[in-house]
Parts: sequence; structure tokens; C-alpha cells
Amino acid sequence: MKTAITTILLATDFLQSSRLALDYAVALAGQLKAQLVIINAFELTPVASNVEALDRIPSRTRLDAESRLRAFVGGTHCAGVPATSALVEGPVPDAILDAVHKYKADLLVLGTQGVHRGLGHLLIGSNTEALMLRSPCPTMTIGPHVLAGVDAKSHFEKVIYLSNLRPASAAAAPFALALSQTLATDIEIYQVARDADQEKHITHVKEMAEDYCSTLRSLSPAVKEEWCNPEFQMERIISPEAAMGKCLDSSVLIVLGVPQTPLLERHFRTSYPYRLLANATCPIITVRS
Repeated sequence: MKTAITTILLATDFLQSSRLALDYAVALAGQLKAQLVIINAFELTPVASNVEALDRIPSRTRLDAESRLRAFVGGTHCAGVPATSALVEGPVPDAILDAVHKYKADLLVLGTQGVHRGLGHLLIGSNTEALMLRSPCPTMTIGPHVLAGVDAKSHFEKVIYLSNLRPASAAAAPFALALSQTLATDIEIYQVARDADQEKHITHVKEMAEDYCSTLRSLSPAVKEEWCNPEFQMERIISPEAAMGKCLDSSVLIVLGVPQTPLLERHFRTSYPYRLLANATCPIITVRS
């Protein structure tokens, strides 16, 4: 996986969450000196499609999307960060993924409103979930509780890499390390376990830590030496609640490794990454294995 970020792709639906995501995308693009591409994915109704096919003129749906996108992008120039923009047509997740490939994006940025369902369960949005689980590049999600007040001059001060001692989650390590080096920030690593205190004393956890460290070495020869020490990793075990506490600072970037398996799609909403995404007050970057 490419670790350098030279092109950031922001997908907007023009809602308030997208405007907040734009602020964070602009800030990160400025700090990384990366190109910013802003897209809006839309799907024509059958009536609009007939209008364009028969009359050979843009439909009102397309014209409205073009107008809103121009207004949305205009704010980035005021911030001193130039950006290009484009409309992409088709089912939203597919159209955005096509754009990721077309523009060779190194980071996909999404804003999500958060929708309540049932007994206080917070969903992050079906399109956001689909993109996180399918995007070929890392995805930065700006959740419903992420703090406002970020501008083009804002700087991210720390990268925190959250893992769970699974080899699949180790895939995010090279990206997290490269990001911290490019931003010239500190980086911290933590291993998240439900029964954190108990896990530190279970024999099989040490075996997991050894496998994890071996995977890290194979993925990134330049990985921090202490990260390849199983005892160091076991000392970094924290509870999901403690991990949530790491996500309450808007100047922090959280990096998570998520496995690419059908099982994740069925149980994603009960996992700690999902809870972090739904409740964090800072951006969360997910990296698929």
C-alpha cells in the first residue's frame, strides 16, 4: 500500500457534516502540501435521464448539483488551498470508488451525520460504511461529534495508531508511521482489548504479540524497534473505553487497521472501531488489510 499522501479526495453530499469534513481535508492538505479533489456523487432519476437523453440538455438535477458544487468548492480558495472539483454519476458508493481510482487518491475523506436507530444505537451511514470497507485507499471519517473550529492553518499534533494484536490490523502500521513522519508529529501505539488487565496475563496473548510483531517486521522493515518487542506491545494493551478517551482531541489523528473479511461486514456495528467512528471528536483514519 502506498503510504505517501499526495492526493486527497473529499466526497461531499453538501450537508453540514461535509462542510466540517472540508475544513479537515483543507487543513490536512495544507499540512501535507497535497492536492485536494472534491467530488459530488449523484444519480439521475428516470425522469431526469429521459430529459437528458431526449432533449440533449442537462437536467435540472445535474445543473443544481453543478451549482452547489461550485459554491461548496469556492470556500477552499478563500482558505488559500486551491482545489479541483467534479461531478461523478452513478450509485453513490460505486461512483465514489470509481473516482478514487480515476484520481489515484491516497486518502478518501467523508463526513457523516450520524443517524439514530433503535435504543440509542448510532449509525454512521450506510454509504460511509460501504466505502470504508471497500476503499482501496485509507479513509478519513469526520464523525457526528468531531469538533469544529479547524481552519487551513490548523496542524495535527499527534498520530495515535490503535490496533488489537491481530496481524490484519498491523497493515495500518506503515501508513501510521509514514503519516507521523510527514507531519513531523509524535506517534503512539495502543492495543485494544475488551478485558485489558486480564489480557496482559494470558499466555496466548504473548503468542499473539509475537505473531503481531513478526507481521510488523515483514510489513515495514523501518518500523520502530520497540514496536517489534512483544512485551512492549503487551504493555500497550488498553480497554475500548480507554481507547475512546484517546479520541477526544481534535488535534489528534487516529489510525485504525480493519480486516477485509465478510465477517467484518456482519459484525462491524458491534466492534470497537465502529464505536470510535460514531463517537470520536477527532478524525478517524481506517486502513483495510
